[in-house]
Amino acid sequence: MAQGLPEYICVEVNLDGTVSYTLGTNGSGEEYDFIFISDDNDNEFLVETYTGFAVHTGTHTFDTATESPPYRYKVVTDFGEESEVISTIHLELTPQNFSAEALLEWNAPYENMPDEGFYEVRRSVDGAGYVVIAQLPTTALSYVDTIQGICEPTTIKYKVGWVRPGKCSMFSQEESEDDFVDGTFPPVPTIETITIDTLTGNTVIHWFDSPAPDMLEYWITYVDGSFQSVVDTVPFGDGTTYIYDQGSTVSSNTMAVIAVDECGGEQNFLVAAETMFLESSFENCDEYITLTWNPYLYWPSGVMDYTVVIEMDGDYTFSEPIDPLTPSYLIPASANLEGARIYVRANPLDDSVISTSNVITLDNISIENQPDEFYVSNVSTLNDNAIEVELRRDLNATNAQYRLLKSYSGRPYEIVGQYPQPAGEYLTVVDPNVSADVLLYNYKWHAIDACGRLVDEERNEAQNIVVSTASFPNDTINQFVWNDYTGWDSLGGVAEYIIYRKIGRDGEFEEIGQVGPGETYYADDVGEYRFEEGLFCYKVVAIEGSNDLGKTAESSSNEICMVQDPIIWIHNALIVNDPNERRRIFRPEVSFIDFDSYEMQIKNKWNEELFYTQDAREGWDGSYKGYNVKEDYYLYIISYRDGSGQYYLKRGEVYVLHDYKQ
Repeated sequence: MAQGLPEYICVEVNLDGTVSYTLGTNGSGEEYDFIFISDDNDNEFLVETYTGFAVHTGTHTFDTATESPPYRYKVVTDFGEESEVISTIHLELTPQNFSAEALLEWNAPYENMPDEGFYEVRRSVDGAGYVVIAQLPTTALSYVDTIQGICEPTTIKYKVGWVRPGKCSMFSQEESEDDFVDGTFPPVPTIETITIDTLTGNTVIHWFDSPAPDMLEYWITYVDGSFQSVVDTVPFGDGTTYIYDQGSTVSSNTMAVIAVDECGGEQNFLVAAETMFLESSFENCDEYITLTWNPYLYWPSGVMDYTVVIEMDGDYTFSEPIDPLTPSYLIPASANLEGARIYVRANPLDDSVISTSNVITLDNISIENQPDEFYVSNVSTLNDNAIEVELRRDLNATNAQYRLLKSYSGRPYEIVGQYPQPAGEYLTVVDPNVSADVLLYNYKWHAIDACGRLVDEERNEAQNIVVSTASFPNDTINQFVWNDYTGWDSLGGVAEYIIYRKIGRDGEFEEIGQVGPGETYYADDVGEYRFEEGLFCYKVVAIEGSNDLGKTAESSSNEICMVQDPIIWIHNALIVNDPNERRRIFRPEVSFIDFDSYEMQIKNKWNEELFYTQDAREGWDGSYKGYNVKEDYYLYIISYRDGSGQYYLKRGEVYVLHDYKQ
């Protein structure tokens, strides 16, 4: 600020046509002149002379009615210094689009706009009080207000102001126009998905809310060719899902959603959405069952691929991804598919919701041919509820089916599922109905020939590896054991076991050691990782030795996780000016916690928060808003989670001292 000039100048137009002005202090008490600059050849007129000891306000009444807005002013000091010219804000209001929009335009009050501050647009509807409808940056000199929710022609008033927080505001004159009315239509809702409920057969449509601020309801519309029928309404706010139980069972179903606003405005749908309709074609003992369906077309991101789902006796088989440009699929025929329920699932590119077709049931299945040699290549745990079983099939067989069986805890073998012959040498199946963290499962394969005949050959059985925590933990040493892998006994046997460890929920598994065949115990000292979250997960991978077939495999165990108990040390006082940072800063020392979950609050006796942090490395220095707090007790609240997610809360008091004493 120049010597003698006020810190700021604000001018605004009053309802009676006068101008109010606010002049900030100049910090020196020097006199200065507040000058009005007339439209008439830029003539200057003295409004007032005063000293700048304090903020000054006043009102300027014009001597003539010939002056036109915006009105211009400046300040001149006794030393000849001049401020830049400051103008009142003059608002121009123009109705547009049949009075459905209001165009507001105004001038900038400063030639060089200050960095701080913003424009504020205010609106008054039908004589009600003014409401702020927008805050705009320095560069904005116009604004379009779209009228919504006003169903009858109405008078609306506007004014625009420049707001400088902590200083002053300057608003334009008031401008109004009659006959403003909502002329917009709510945007057409985007359909998220349309699908068939595979249990009930009902059509289910999901959509995204229309963004219109004055939404009233949605019209659910069924489309049959050129005929459209509104079957129901859904009030806005009651969800965006509708279940239609009257749809066709012999063809696809087409539906649309229409948005309706409070003024009755509605747009007809642009695109209706159609369910997939699945059909099958098969003659007894064909090599394949042919499935066809109409493509799913209603996701903006498109379809990534299709999946055919086969449900048989409560077990589910999923096809490989099917090209979205080819809505058809061939299932190798098998008598074992008799009674299977089949439907198609469309999978989106953006990994959002899926869409499913109607369900068909297969019957009268019969085929021919026979496989020969096949065996279990390996059994590997994917997670606690899923085990992957790999079959090495007979390369000379054609159009075979393979049946996976399992047994556990001495129970009879039961069928996991039946699968079409893969194109390659191996068939990999995931068994999702297991407790792989506690139970040992034995797996073996049967084969079904192309006409549904069971091939009674059984090849080697294989068993999963289960890792469990040892019963003698020792401080920071994690100990675990596992069972020997079985299944390669007649082939190459186990060559070695490789131990993998993952630190934390987001860590990656890394190899940390190996043990030889027959060794089923490992101990891991994790003391050096005390500044990690305290969660350590392990798995064991068996490596097959070389065999006569020239094929080796791997088998992975389940994962186990061990949690080290969190360690926290909290001191009970801090000394504001102590040269030793450990005494000057209140910062608890923590180990083996989830550092992302850490929170600490400091409050006074009136429960006012003085300090907050989510960083365990950050402490409180005994200050609040830049000033040291008084000597007293203050409440700390510390929360965190351990590696397993268990929540901990620590409360206590820390005493603040001001003076350090040797």
